[in-house]
Amino acid sequence: LFFIKIYRILSWSAFTLSLHNLITCTVTLGALLNDAYDPMASTAAEMLLREFEYEFLSVSFFTIASLLAFIWIVTIRIILEFDLFCNPTRRDTGRFVLCSAIWLTFHLLEVCQAATSTSVFDMAAALLRKSFSQFKDSRSTNKVISLVSFLGSVFYGLKTMFVTGSHSQNVDGSKRD
Repeated sequence: LFFIKIYRILSWSAFTLSLHNLITCTVTLGALLNDAYDPMASTAAEMLLREFEYEFLSVSFFTIASLLAFIWIVTIRIILEFDLFCNPTRRDTGRFVLCSAIWLTFHLLEVCQAATSTSVFDMAAALLRKSFSQFKDSRSTNKVISLVSFLGSVFYGLKTMFVTGSHSQNVDGSKRD
């Protein structure tokens, strides 16, 4: 039951983070093509960090988060679908799948840290600082709605994972996972 809840949260997270990246990249490309900015920098990443810091950080971080969610979605699905830890004859296969997912997780984190020369956690902290500073600087309606919706999704996602209620039934009355 707990793994099914994690699976659902990770599935929705991977989808929304990927959608966020698609929208942010599209908008940033439009800004790159249309807006006035100083293109002079020693690297493209330096220019993006200077001119489009929030966009660069959010796409970098959410790409990593989406990939990590995908790794664990597939891992949980394989473990549950093939009953790898409940069936004694399949436990070694379950351990193989679990160790592979852990290895992929830490390998992805290491590769990303080497590529960006910063850890994922530092990137997340910088993204949060930038998000709240942008919110304080410009209290537009869109940013308020975006921030409140994000906080609501985090709250209800955690509530879905950890709080079970009497409403955990399917439409036909059968028990929901």
